[in-house]
Parts: sequence; C-alpha cells; structure tokens
Amino acid sequence: MKLEFTKDDVFFNGIRWVAKALTKNKYDPRKFVNLIQKTNGRFVATDGARLHAYKPIRSLKDEGFLNVKNGLYEIGVNNASKITLFSVPKTDCPDVNNIIKSKAPEGNQLAVEFEPYGSQYSAAYTNIIRSIDMGENIFRYEFLVDVLSCGEVFEVWQENPDAAINFLSGDKSAVIMPLRMEG
Repeated sequence: MKLEFTKDDVFFNGIRWVAKALTKNKYDPRKFVNLIQKTNGRFVATDGARLHAYKPIRSLKDEGFLNVKNGLYEIGVNNASKITLFSVPKTDCPDVNNIIKSKAPEGNQLAVEFEPYGSQYSAAYTNIIRSIDMGENIFRYEFLVDVLSCGEVFEVWQENPDAAINFLSGDKSAVIMPLRMEG
C-alpha cells in the first residue's frame, strides 16, 4: 500500500516531523529504526535514542485517507512538498505505547513551557538544560532542534535525573533519551 501526503494535506507536517526521529543509518540491523509505525491512530518513529509520535486530532478517514491501516511504513519520498510511505511486511518493533506520555505528571515533576522563535533553539536548549536535573547525563542538541522544528509550544519534563526528557504539544509528543557519560 502506498500513502502519499502533500504539503496541502492536514497531516503532512505531523508525519514529516515524526520521520525526523528515524535513523540516518540505512544499514542499522534494527529494521524498525527505518520505519514509521502506525498503531492506535498514532504515527511513531524511533531511532532507539529518541522517539516522535503524532496522533492527528482529525480522523484520517474524515480527510479522505480511507485505507490507512495499522502497520509499518517505509519512506519513499520525503521533501518539502510531498512525503510518500509504503507499507512493508511486519517486523519486530518495540512496544512504544508505555513510553509515550499523554500528559505531564502532577506534583513534584518539572513542567516547562516555552515557544521557539525562528532559530532560537540554542536559547530553548539552555532553558531546558538549566531547568532539569540531568545528573551525569547529556542530551543531543540536534535531537532537541528536531523536536522544536515544528514551531509549537511544548510542555517539557523529566521524571528523574536519569530519565528521558519528555515533550508534549497537542497532537505531538517526543522522548529524548540521555547519552550516559560513563567513565
């Protein structure tokens, strides 16, 4: 099955944003890091160090995409005007549903809201890093830029110093795992 989304489609930006979490390494033996998974109305991609999820608020069927089935999709074309996905046979994929958070935690958990402006990613990164107790961990700057590239306001939190950073904004969520510095 082939799915084609153009820049005029309501889902285009969300699916392109999800695709940013795919690995750049086409030879990675973990097949799922090169695939977008659609499950429970949500498009998900991960490279093992970060995860992007997009759950459209509007139904795919309401927008004319009637045959979009749960499964795995490989990207054929991904440019500023079109993204094409092709259905691929089932392969082993991690269950990411317990990783994706639907709301920021209550209580002592940190929640930071900010809105990136243009290329002000460095200021946003600094704001997050200063607000979170990272322990001995560091986070990849380019992963943060990919999350913020959609230009939406995100809630940002970390459940403990060794945990991932979580991002939530309406129909989009992301998780960035820390890079552990072990000596």
